[in-house]
Amino acid sequence: PTASPPVVVPGATISPCRRTGGTVPVTVVTFNIHSGFGGDGLQLAEIAGEIAAVEPDVVLLQEVDHNRLRSRFVDEAAYLATLLGMEHVFASNVERDGLRAGDPVSDYGTAVLTRLRIESWTHTLLPNRPGRQQRGLQHLELRLGGRPISIYNTHLDHTTPSLRQDQMRLARDIIGVDGDPVIFGGDFNATPGSAALRLALDPGHT
Repeated sequence: PTASPPVVVPGATISPCRRTGGTVPVTVVTFNIHSGFGGDGLQLAEIAGEIAAVEPDVVLLQEVDHNRLRSRFVDEAAYLATLLGMEHVFASNVERDGLRAGDPVSDYGTAVLTRLRIESWTHTLLPNRPGRQQRGLQHLELRLGGRPISIYNTHLDHTTPSLRQDQMRLARDIIGVDGDPVIFGGDFNATPGSAALRLALDPGHT
C-alpha cells in the first residue's frame, strides 16, 4: 500500500519541487492601475496598451473598480480582459452601496488576467484594523505546460508597517503549504529589505 503523505502545517519548511524535464517560459506583469485613472482621467485603453506591449501570460492588477460611479460603472477587469483577449477573475476587498438612488453596489479589489487556462480560484481576506481598508490574497490555479501553477496576487496596507507584516505573515502561511510551483506578486507597499519582504523571503520558513 502507498504510504500517506506527510501533513504540512503553516510555518513548516517545504522542500523545493523536484525539477523534471525542461522549462516553460511564462511572463507575468503586476500593475497597480489606481482605478484606471491617469493625468487625463479614466485611461483604461492606455493601460491595456501598456500591458499589451509586454505580451504577458498573466497580469496581476491592484486597485480595480467594479461598478463604481467615479469610473463610470465600468467592470474594469472585464473591460481590460476584453481589450487584451484574456480571461479574468476579479476579487472584491471592499463593497460599497451606491452613492445615488438606483446606483448598483460597487466593489474595489484586485484582479488577475491570463491567457492560461483557469482551473480554480479563491480569495482570502487578510488581517485588518478599524479604520483601515480591507486587503485580500487572491489565488488562481492555472495550467501551464500541462501542469498546474499557483498565482497569488495581493495589495498590502500602505500606512501601517505592523499591519502590513501581519498581512504578509498570513499570505506566507497560505502560500507556504501550496504544493504547486508558485508566483506571488502584487503591490506590497514595501521596499527591498523591509520587514514585510524579509518575512516573505525568510529561508527558515518556506
